[in-house]
Amino acid sequence: MKIETPFYSKNITPTYDSDAIDRLRYFSTVIILASCAFFIMAKQYVGQSIQCWMPKQFKGGWEEYAETYCLIENTYYVNMNDTNLPTEVTRENKELRYYQWVPFILFGLALVLYIPRVLWMTLQSVIGINISIVTSSLRKNATEGYASADPDVEKKTKQMQYKKKTTNRSVDGEFWGSRLTVCLMATKVFATVVILLSMGFMDYFMGMGPLYGWTVTKDLLQGRQWQESGTFPRVTFCDFQVRELGYVNNWSLQCVLMVNMFNEKLFIALWWWYVVLAVLSIYDIFRFIFRFTVHHQVSFISNILSSTGDFDDVSETEVGEFNRKVLRVDGINLTHLIYANATIFEAAEFLKPLWIDFKDKQD
Repeated sequence: MKIETPFYSKNITPTYDSDAIDRLRYFSTVIILASCAFFIMAKQYVGQSIQCWMPKQFKGGWEEYAETYCLIENTYYVNMNDTNLPTEVTRENKELRYYQWVPFILFGLALVLYIPRVLWMTLQSVIGINISIVTSSLRKNATEGYASADPDVEKKTKQMQYKKKTTNRSVDGEFWGSRLTVCLMATKVFATVVILLSMGFMDYFMGMGPLYGWTVTKDLLQGRQWQESGTFPRVTFCDFQVRELGYVNNWSLQCVLMVNMFNEKLFIALWWWYVVLAVLSIYDIFRFIFRFTVHHQVSFISNILSSTGDFDDVSETEVGEFNRKVLRVDGINLTHLIYANATIFEAAEFLKPLWIDFKDKQD
């Protein structure tokens, strides 16, 4: 049975349908990635991201052409202690292939991180439920109820009626089942896989081997600068050809790649941030699985019902029956989402009419 949208909640923007870790993935991290992409793009394509040492005969447009060419094409790193430039094959293996694409890769990572969010919204539509309508309505009622220092009784009564309409369900468990729980679990697992695949892609993209963030951090802590390690080099070389009077001249220019100073800090911080996201995402999955235990379900619902102070006869046996016959696993997880997006009192208001109907049928 689908949840009908109450008339008073049509103007509420649906946003409260996930927990804090989900929002950290699809909102906070996406904002961080997009902001970094804009910053690097401005530095790279609006500012001066590369400067090259030019021979005397390069004048005017030649200098601009050479620097633009070296920025677009791949430069390569050579240790300053090496007396000669490497062979052509070795140069190709030493090319830095990432710095031109950094802004676009960051935008791509941001879009990929938002895919689990789109999946979650789509699954809600498929199973016929809009969780944010329930949580947003409860948050709105709570805000209106607490905004006034002396709210009148009629206003509170109307709010309670609205809440009861929002939470009115069949006590026989017609709506509650496991579809919502399956969709939640699938979304969380998919989001975790996206995080891990993104970390693997960054390792491949940087071309520094697996766990590049740990490698660069260890080098910095040990005092190894880029001149020794060759990671995120600031000074690189660029080869290009110039055709003059029927002759083709080969030039090798030494360039300062200033944008790599920002790339180093950015990708180290980004790698460690993804490590934190991966740990939190895996923890979130195990925490979600723990909700299936009967002990947790009874304890969680009992605490919420007791918080109202209206029910003094809440026993674990009755709560267990209430969970099994009325809420089931979907109802319990929906209560978790309300608790995560509103307060324990709003979660209690959600459960109150269901508990009263259950008790009436028991009597």
